[in-house]
Parts: sequence; C-alpha cells; structure tokens
Amino acid sequence: MAIDNTEAIKVVCDNMDRLMSCSLRTLGHPRAAYVKKLYERERSVLGEPICYVCAKEILNHPGCRIAIVTGTYNPVYFPGGETDGPIGAVVLGRALEQLGYKITLCFEKQILPAMQALAKAAGLKKYEVEGLTIGEGNGYAELAEKYDGAIFIEKIGTNKAGVPHTSSGVRSDSDDSVIDGFVNGMLKKDKFSIGLGDGGNEIGFGKMYDYVREVVRYGAECRCPCKDGIATKLATKILFPSAISNWSAYSIIAVIALIKNDISLCHTPENEIELLELAPKVGCFEGTVGKGKAYIDAVPARGSAAMVELLRTAVEVAYGETISLESRLY
Repeated sequence: MAIDNTEAIKVVCDNMDRLMSCSLRTLGHPRAAYVKKLYERERSVLGEPICYVCAKEILNHPGCRIAIVTGTYNPVYFPGGETDGPIGAVVLGRALEQLGYKITLCFEKQILPAMQALAKAAGLKKYEVEGLTIGEGNGYAELAEKYDGAIFIEKIGTNKAGVPHTSSGVRSDSDDSVIDGFVNGMLKKDKFSIGLGDGGNEIGFGKMYDYVREVVRYGAECRCPCKDGIATKLATKILFPSAISNWSAYSIIAVIALIKNDISLCHTPENEIELLELAPKVGCFEGTVGKGKAYIDAVPARGSAAMVELLRTAVEVAYGETISLESRLY
C-alpha cells in the first residue's frame, strides 16, 4: 500500500515558501518590507504553500503545451533582457521539458540571441520561440488559443491606464510588449496561468491590485505623466510573489522534484553561477548594481547559488535516511 506523503510534503513546501519571501536587499530598500506582505496576502487566499499550489497545477496537466513568458528590452540597459526572468524561464523550461511538456519561450524579439545562449547553457533543447513585438496593438489574444497553460516570469504588465512600468515608477512601453489579450484570454478560457513576480508591476499582481497600490512604492502613483501607478491590472489564476522571480521558478521545480522523488529535475548552484556569469556577456544585465555584473536583484551569483542549494538540499534531505526517534538511546 502506497504511503500518502502529501501533508509531509506540504511542510517542506512551506519552508521553501519562507525562503522565497526572504528579501535580500540594501538597508532601507522598500521592497525588503513589502515582499513578505505581498506573499502573505496570496498565501492567505490559497490556503497552502504557493510553490506547492503552482507545482500541482502544472502536474495536473501532464505533457501539455506551456508558454513561459518573460523578457524586457532596452538597447542601453537591457539589450539582452534582464537577469531576473529570462534565466528563470530557461531553467524552468529545462525541467518541464525533462518531464515531457512542450515548451515555448515567449519574449521580445530583440533578446533572441541572449535567450538562445541562456537556454543552451541551461540544457533546454526542444523548445519553440514565440517572438513578441514591442508596440503590437492586439495584445496577442490569439496566443490564448494556442497554449494549454502559461507561466509569466518577471513579465511587466499594464496598469489601468494601459501603461507598463518598471518598479522604479518609470513607464516602459518602449521596452516591453503589451500582452493583455494573452493574459486575459487564459483566464477567460479557464486555462492555467501562473504569475511570478516581486514588485507588483508584473503580470499576475492584478489579483491583488488594490493591495499593491496600498503597500508598494509607486503602486498608486508612478513617476510618469499617467500618474496611475505601477500596479498592474493583469491577473493570473495563481500568483507567486517572491523576493526574486527566478527563485520562485526554482522552488516550483524543487517541489515537483520532491513530489516525484527525482532530484535530477532540480536546478544546481553550479548552473546558476554559470548562467549569471554568462548573462552579461550576452547583454542580459542586472538592473540594481549596474550592468555587466553577475548579479540578480542586488544579490551576487554566489548568493543566488546558495538559495538554489538550499532548495535542492530540501529535496535531498526529505527522502534521506535517519535513525528513527523511537530507536534512539540519546
């Protein structure tokens, strides 16, 4: 008779979630204060660890067509995209490909060379590409017909004025594709959609639109002429607020590995360092400490690799052998 480990697995997942809401930021940075608030709001809605809910949603649709959507483009600051988002996309894509899912990476056409280099380094092989055009007017509603599920990683969404913004309150309509039709279409068709974000401006945070406007810096009033704030109106079925969007992708992989007892699915710290060191060489830059450095949201490569190692260790330890408490004499 098979043993049901569901509740024990959820305990591990709850600990993983706690890691995801651990914001490593410079002293006084506002995100260090509000990330946990955003996480706790969605956790209270779902009633279970968010990484577990995301993993189960994916596993409930075996072998389906999944669009992993990410990216931003700026010829000066992000010629190959930003480290947070694209790296998480290719790492998640590799794991899901290993499980038999049909993966399409969706991103701005300008960052194709960087995405191809990162995908190769991550071990993603059989993916397709859906290039997005900045300034396209239809919102890509047709993509909701094409895919069974969509995962949006650090993908900026529009506010109620129809304007996308960076977390610093600046409009980014010249840098980011508008994909409102795609996001809304997935909800209307009752297909699964997951939003991974850390700032309230990313696709998915429309689930808690009013709360983002309340607690996030520039949430209700941005620095651009629209003055409507950075809070996006675009919601996904599941929202995963975390300290760094890539980390939440890694935690979802770890949960799937935990459920399947297959550590080969997990990301590795060595590959994390490899990807973060490769990123600036292909124009994929970090936005908080200056371009050209192997960082992600102010965290150096070794710090992000440490988080990857903790997630991997959680899976490894879960099925490890220990001396039973009942048999110990100490």
